[in-house]
Amino acid sequence: MKNLLFLISFIVLALLSFFIQTLFKSPDDVATFIQYTSSEYKLNSSTISYFFDNDYINSDIEREVKRSVLSTLGYQKWLDYVDFIDISVYKDNIIPNDAEQLIINLNLSQDLAVVAIYNQIGKEYIFEKSIKNILPVSNIDFIECPDKSHHMMLLYQTLDESLGAMLYKEFLEIYHYHDEKFNVVWDQTIYLEEVYNESWLYNNSDRDRWCRVEESIKFKILKEEDLFINTYTKLDKFTAKSSFIPPQNNDFNLLESKEFNSSYHWSPDHQKFIIGKITEENFLKNIGIIKDMENSIDALRGLSNNNYRVISLDGKYFHMDKGFRYMMEN
Repeated sequence: MKNLLFLISFIVLALLSFFIQTLFKSPDDVATFIQYTSSEYKLNSSTISYFFDNDYINSDIEREVKRSVLSTLGYQKWLDYVDFIDISVYKDNIIPNDAEQLIINLNLSQDLAVVAIYNQIGKEYIFEKSIKNILPVSNIDFIECPDKSHHMMLLYQTLDESLGAMLYKEFLEIYHYHDEKFNVVWDQTIYLEEVYNESWLYNNSDRDRWCRVEESIKFKILKEEDLFINTYTKLDKFTAKSSFIPPQNNDFNLLESKEFNSSYHWSPDHQKFIIGKITEENFLKNIGIIKDMENSIDALRGLSNNNYRVISLDGKYFHMDKGFRYMMEN
């Protein structure tokens, strides 16, 4: 009898081991199984409906969702500061599965934010992906992706160091889901203001000479046969003589100003918005031009850069000067 029980137990364990090895062929399979079965990775749809069905703020529900997202992401150290974290919630189809995703943004501090993305399954939202180590998000928007059912996601972010480094910046990153992850396909400063002492860049400069540079960009996204982004950029440099840190705004006088237009189009081959291409016939490989570095605010700082920033078809970035010499990026 004991031998029979031992044999049955052995067979059951062997079948169980075979089942587990068949079901979970990789560590990713195990992680996916945990995501879809553990309550730690889930949000109740009735809880989330509060954010879309009510005009008033329920601090208890917000606190519950924030704590859940932080725990899911492994951000336990932020749980003590949950009441100081800003939350915003959106829905849109940003993953190619013909359904809307839940998108939760948490602004953790003045220089750190995170976005968590959930799929809805039945009456629950299951954690799917995250975008980490970004700056505080002021708004999230969405645009159609050519030849795709899902959308691109626009993250408007703000860097405010006006009290310390005397720098304020608003910028946009567009994310597109491809190859099982969210990739930045376009990034652009929307507004920048920086004040600095010229001696910080040039040792022999007058220590009382201050500079203020400003960059402002207007852009328009056009959906025709292809997807285009047209931009208008204005760069201004002001100078002032002052022994105070920082000088008053009315102490600055306009020294230099530049304006230019750019046009980007969506390249399915490069999975990026580019301003142009250089073909293999004219270079070593087919590459997409992402940015003309000469048209940057660094030019106002006296830091000339006569390069293109480009990307190859295999996703490698490098800088190429306009004479077609190039340097690989690290």
